[in-house]
Amino acid sequence: MQKFVRAFIPVIILFIVKDSSRIPLPWVVIGSGILFLLVAIWSYLAYRNFFFYIDEKTDSFIIMKGVLAKSKTIVPLENIQQVTLNQKFIHKLVQVYAVEIDSAGSTEKEVEIPSVSHDIALELKSLLLSYNKTEVNNHILIDANTTEQNDLVQKLSIWTLIKLGLTTSYLQTLGLILAFFITFFEQYSNIFLKDYSDEEVFDMYRTSDVESLVILYVLVVLISLVLMVNVVRVIMKFFNYSISVQNNTFLVNYGLLSTHNVILRPRRIQLLKVTQNFFQAKMDLFHLKINQVISGESKGKNVGLEIPGYSKAEKNAFFNLVFEHETEKSLFELAPNYRFWAFRFFIFAIIPATVGVLIYMNHYDWKIVSAFCMAYILLMGLIQYRIFKVRKLIVYKDLICLRSGFWDVTETWLEPNKIQKLSVSQLFWQKKYDIGTLTLHTAGGNVSFQTTSYSELTQLSDLWLYEIESANKGWM
Repeated sequence: MQKFVRAFIPVIILFIVKDSSRIPLPWVVIGSGILFLLVAIWSYLAYRNFFFYIDEKTDSFIIMKGVLAKSKTIVPLENIQQVTLNQKFIHKLVQVYAVEIDSAGSTEKEVEIPSVSHDIALELKSLLLSYNKTEVNNHILIDANTTEQNDLVQKLSIWTLIKLGLTTSYLQTLGLILAFFITFFEQYSNIFLKDYSDEEVFDMYRTSDVESLVILYVLVVLISLVLMVNVVRVIMKFFNYSISVQNNTFLVNYGLLSTHNVILRPRRIQLLKVTQNFFQAKMDLFHLKINQVISGESKGKNVGLEIPGYSKAEKNAFFNLVFEHETEKSLFELAPNYRFWAFRFFIFAIIPATVGVLIYMNHYDWKIVSAFCMAYILLMGLIQYRIFKVRKLIVYKDLICLRSGFWDVTETWLEPNKIQKLSVSQLFWQKKYDIGTLTLHTAGGNVSFQTTSYSELTQLSDLWLYEIESANKGWM
């Protein structure tokens, strides 16, 4: 029913605006009523034919649905890695939840139960994630009616959310705001400035006595809008964020208009990303992101559970829960070869500057064009040097860390036993300089480290392959 309403809202609006006079209103009402009745009947039949249950004989969660075309989905309980309860604004009005079940290795969209009551949703969530096939896993069962006290790990305050909003996603928000203003200005120009040529409009702004004041005002408004939009976005997304630990399982709750209730197991975490920028370092804030098993449909998308606003102490405590040990002193650090900077400098600085000179040299004063190009080359050179200096591959006794970034510096952590495939590649021209690229393939995504010592990468890959073969740990 929801999909039907969302699909037909644009059609109804378009009909009211453009074609409402062509068809008599009574016929519109009758046609809409018949269509609504048919959709209601179809929705009722779909509801009556939707079943889900747990088959104890096969240890599987089974969903049966369909009106004309019947389907049966079987998900082994041992493959279920995350259960999420979503409650959108419309769900809150009728006090129901949508249950999403994320299973390991699925190449299709995750299993979803569109609407269940709160009690059934909580019980189903606990039952699905309480599965323990063998005692080897040492995983304690979760009782849906347990009264055991949770160990609170974190609860975000409004002040923490405000600090997060003031220190994240500047460029993303600025791009959205600029796109809005550019679109608005184009519409404004088409309506109010259509009688003027582009040169006349430019002369109007150039000869204005308040040109500098307008530029300053626009900059202040843009900065204020970026910060305000970021703060509102973060509060809407992470409102009342709390994460607790119950029986070695993480319980996460967050959201304002659309609330989310997630339960997941630490042992199924594939990658842990820790991000921090300059301002967040001054405020002792870290942004964590968990990558579990990514389905084929989700590869390439920005997926993962976000945990914002951790202090250094909270981050370390969470880190110890996930990896079950503290990080010791690193055994080995590997930095990229200087050719990493040289190649990126050529691609992102020299080539664009050369193209700019060829395009604009005949249209503007060559001194101005040269000055802009030199400034651009200098800026991009500094940016690429910063990326080059930050980038590191750090090896610990039982952990691997890849550090990267420019403004937001991200550390990607993983355990060697999570590696499903390991590849060390080398282009033909890199053989002479003994440099290559390392790619670690995991169920939660791939991580790469480019343009560094090929011989050292080979030694590391042999070490990790030995650890994977000799360790008595699974990847999930």
